[in-house]
Amino acid sequence: MERPLRLGFIGCGEVGAEKHLPAVREVRELEVVAVADVDPERLRSVEARYGIRRVHRDAASLLADREIDVVAVCLPPRLQVSAALAALEADKHVWIEAPIGLSLPDCDRLIARARASGRQVTVGFHMRWHRLVRQAKEIVDRGDLGTIQTIRATWNSPRADDTLPEWRRHRAQGGGALVEVASDHFDLWRYLLGAEIAELFATTVDGRWEDEAAIVSGHMSNGVLVSAVFSERANHDLELEDLRQGGPAASVPDPLRGPRVLPDRDDAQQPAGPARTHGPLLEGAASRPSTHAPGRELSSLVLRSVAAVCAEHPDGNAHGGNAP
Repeated sequence: MERPLRLGFIGCGEVGAEKHLPAVREVRELEVVAVADVDPERLRSVEARYGIRRVHRDAASLLADREIDVVAVCLPPRLQVSAALAALEADKHVWIEAPIGLSLPDCDRLIARARASGRQVTVGFHMRWHRLVRQAKEIVDRGDLGTIQTIRATWNSPRADDTLPEWRRHRAQGGGALVEVASDHFDLWRYLLGAEIAELFATTVDGRWEDEAAIVSGHMSNGVLVSAVFSERANHDLELEDLRQGGPAASVPDPLRGPRVLPDRDDAQQPAGPARTHGPLLEGAASRPSTHAPGRELSSLVLRSVAAVCAEHPDGNAHGGNAP
């Protein structure tokens, strides 16, 4: 067996330290050999928890390590493109969180540099690779649902005021439900349906930070209507449902139960219990690759939504607008 790819993390915040690092430890083909962060306390915590001995106070010193093959960029969106460009200059492959940046010129600079570098740049569309999402993709691709008319989603996950980083409180820095949360669902719609988002409407509500909650609706290039509710204040809830006219719906209401195909209904009073539960992910499930080009489209969708919200009510507490 070939040696594992040696991975260095730039950014040891919540996503890097609490989500990615534990997951990477379960992947035999990867070995985390170094981390970098400007916060010495976070570095000490990661070193103690994961036994990573090569810790760096800045990205430049990590990138100078010739033994590192791949760099994972897990920074606030406004900082990611510059770090990814530096990693490419250091001849590293790059894995970068979504959204990759907060301006399309920045995204274009990264794409151009990646194409010229000979290195791989991959965007972390993590929902595409979740086993339950892959099962849902199989259901759609097999045609079990016939012609899908709508997709609706709910994502609620309360944030604690005392631990929320300052950047996550501000839309312009990449925080809030619209930029940070909705972006993953935009890509999920594109992945499940194999279509692009043609039009979006966004409404948000501010509280102690900007865009604590958001409602998004629109339609895809294939005519499917999409809608979602996101909240960083409401109690935990996660659900995705595909609906078609006069037929079953596919629902992913619980990450532990997996996709369900709900039965046809003869009338509105019929209970909506599951008709069957699908088993483990089958080999060879279709997948659209996570590359930098879809990452640019995702950033474009996020920026369009933000622009719509800002244009409609620039000074109000509740915002809404159309993002064609």
